[in-house]
Amino acid sequence: MSDLQVFFNERKQEVNTFIKFIKIIEEEPTYSSEIKILKSQAILMLYNLIEGTVNKGISSIFDKINDNSLKHDETSEQIRIMWFRYFKLHLDDQGGHLQSLSSIDSFISTHVNIDINQFRENNPSYFKAGTLDSGAIKIILKKFAIDFNSSEYKLQEIKKERNSLAHGEKSFTEIGHEKSVRDVRVTRVKVIKFLKLYVTEIEQYISNQSYKAQS
Repeated sequence: MSDLQVFFNERKQEVNTFIKFIKIIEEEPTYSSEIKILKSQAILMLYNLIEGTVNKGISSIFDKINDNSLKHDETSEQIRIMWFRYFKLHLDDQGGHLQSLSSIDSFISTHVNIDINQFRENNPSYFKAGTLDSGAIKIILKKFAIDFNSSEYKLQEIKKERNSLAHGEKSFTEIGHEKSVRDVRVTRVKVIKFLKLYVTEIEQYISNQSYKAQS
């Protein structure tokens, strides 16, 4: 089992256990106020599951590239474009110029060394707090030439509710009051189904070595 699959399964189990707990105490009338808060907490856990799985998936691709110490010209066109941007940004930070011969030689001969933090920094609009939904995830995957056609509106709903909680626009009680435990369970099923497809896409990409240059 891949590290990505292990990560996803562990985080998924945490969410499942928590929602199962809410279901158990749902019948206790003395916990009606607490249950509302717990339902909102489940929404936050689902968003964290989304963000964590997406990050881990991208990291898995870069880890494979770096483990193989692939050089620039040994990677796919999409990866070369990413590395070019990182390298250029690094040179700009140092006051260098990519046009210089030494910089070009260094760029071509350097092993591709990308990590999730570099990718996030170069794509800030998709990784600011509370920005991930199925549309954003599809756009991110396109940067790797992964054609991911799955959509799930529940991710947008979770993103919106997460942001309402994070920005203090709504209280945990308000968000929890708006949905039943069954609603939370249905949302969990839809989110997990979507993320399973995401994990499959990433694992196929890695298995097919699509990060490598085509011979």
